[in-house]
Amino acid sequence: ERWAAYVQATLNAFMSCASEPLRDLTAGDCVLDVGTGTGAVPRAILRSFPGLKLSAADLSESMIETGRHECPAVDFVVAPAESLPFASGSFAAATTLSSLHFWTDPEKGLREMHRCLKPGGRVVLSDWCHDFVVCKMCAWYLWLTPGHSKADWSILTSRDVNGMLTKAGFVDVAFTTYKVDARVFGRWWLPRWGMM
Repeated sequence: ERWAAYVQATLNAFMSCASEPLRDLTAGDCVLDVGTGTGAVPRAILRSFPGLKLSAADLSESMIETGRHECPAVDFVVAPAESLPFASGSFAAATTLSSLHFWTDPEKGLREMHRCLKPGGRVVLSDWCHDFVVCKMCAWYLWLTPGHSKADWSILTSRDVNGMLTKAGFVDVAFTTYKVDARVFGRWWLPRWGMM
């Protein structure tokens, strides 16, 4: 519940960005969501594009179980981004929202996503963005505060991710940055949260 408002705000922004690349897909095309958590992204994609076939991967067994319960139409699997259990060329598109900074090896995870895509497949990625001052400040705060995981301060810049995508084999990489109202974190004093 603590993160519900954040998830909804970022999901809404993500879907407005993802709708255009996904619009060209046809019924029966397969889409993979990596770092899916409980499956908010696949559920949103199915609401907007009901003819697509969705698969979703996450490292957390408990989140995957919740996802399976909430949306049986999605093929949920427990797997890290760096070792996806799918055949090469299985998907027309792949997505990931707010999970890249949790991956052990983001570059390897992006290579795996690329491997899983059909030729000409597309990826829609959104994550916290270290280009924004508020994200830098938050990362430093979390780094200095005991009890936070490394992922909390492992935020990348859009330039870093652009380089990783290119190294992973993606072409025609396009980037945009955007902000989400950070008050969704319950902190009235936070400015808008930076995303890419």
